[in-house]
Amino acid sequence: MTQPVTTRRVRVAGATTIETVPSVTMTLAQAAGILGIHRTTAWSLHKRGEFPVPVLQLGSSLRVVRAHLEQYMSTGVRVEPGTRIDALSSWK
Repeated sequence: MTQPVTTRRVRVAGATTIETVPSVTMTLAQAAGILGIHRTTAWSLHKRGEFPVPVLQLGSSLRVVRAHLEQYMSTGVRVEPGTRIDALSSWK
């Protein structure tokens, strides 16, 4: 699965270029794919409060902070809401 990215236009010395940067969040379905579970399973876990990382509801969209998912994947320990992680550490 490809990493979620954001594209942006950058204007330098009169020239415009497009660059991509990793997204800070991803959809619940993308997180499910990374975890190797079906998106409906992820949704069910979220609804029961059992998804291993906090899920943000932005309007009708369910999002997961990429750094939280990476921490869970590396430690296997559930990430509690309010956990602060240096989100830029994985962009090196």
